[in-house]
Amino acid sequence: MKDKIAPVLHLEDVAEIFRVTTQTVTRWRHDVNDFPEPINTPGRRLAWSRDSIEEYLSRNPQGVNTPKTESSAKLRQRHNAALLELEQKHGVQIKPRKGKEVNE
Repeated sequence: MKDKIAPVLHLEDVAEIFRVTTQTVTRWRHDVNDFPEPINTPGRRLAWSRDSIEEYLSRNPQGVNTPKTESSAKLRQRHNAALLELEQKHGVQIKPRKGKEVNE
């Protein structure tokens, strides 16, 4: 029997998917215009709907558009790993948009 996929991803889950710290995800909430808004959860714990994170990654296959503090190749590699992890952990398949293929 397949495990039920949680519809909510907490701050730690989102950080793990993107392979960044929780502080980075918190910063993205304020600095990245199209990053999904968190949802209200009991206990006021930061969380996102799984669907909103999946949709964000499908629209942004290279991940979060951050300032150029890392090389493009390093960012691409990190975000490819995040996409793969999301696919494996949550049983989804995300394909880059046409013309936006991600090269290793």
